[in-house]
Amino acid sequence: MLTNYTNAPQMTITDSLGKRRNLVRRAKDKSDGKAILKTILQQLDNQGEKAVEVANKTFNELCDLYERVYLHEAQYVHERKVSGLRALDRAERAVRLPSVPIICETKSWC
Repeated sequence: MLTNYTNAPQMTITDSLGKRRNLVRRAKDKSDGKAILKTILQQLDNQGEKAVEVANKTFNELCDLYERVYLHEAQYVHERKVSGLRALDRAERAVRLPSVPIICETKSWC
């Protein structure tokens, strides 16, 4: 985790659902950290919380994005595949696998 660094600018915001999010970035030194915090604040003012949401996506959100953009039948131009997947059914099954809980007994952070 980045909080072990001495020059890690950190900010806590609350999104529209009421969930608190910690924003932590790496910085070279203290002045660089202040500049990073200023840019984060400007992004939040200009773009709202979407600026933060784009940086942190969940696995399910990435799966949805993959399904929308990349999961479609293969398209051929002059007998050459230009887009899509040949084995669409296998890829769809892989994306829709049920999530399996991770069981860890040796790690202290679980």
